[in-house]
Amino acid sequence: MEATFVGDPQDGQNPIFRQMLRQFAGRKVKVTVEEVPDGERVSLQREMFLKSEKTNKKYPPQKISPDIDINALIDQMYGENNH
Repeated sequence: MEATFVGDPQDGQNPIFRQMLRQFAGRKVKVTVEEVPDGERVSLQREMFLKSEKTNKKYPPQKISPDIDINALIDQMYGENNH
């Protein structure tokens, strides 16, 4: 199992680190810490935002009737067996 957590190491009470410890409780783990430069973090967030904007333009929000089969709608969007 692998997980990525991002947080401030100065905050020893940070819930992210408590969650990390719980998730790997009872297991032998190897911890790698990598500094994320501020510019890189902003760049990644911007890329994710632009990707979501592109997806929203391609598949604009729609109102869905309660009697529509959601799985059939997903199959139309992404192809069968992708859910």
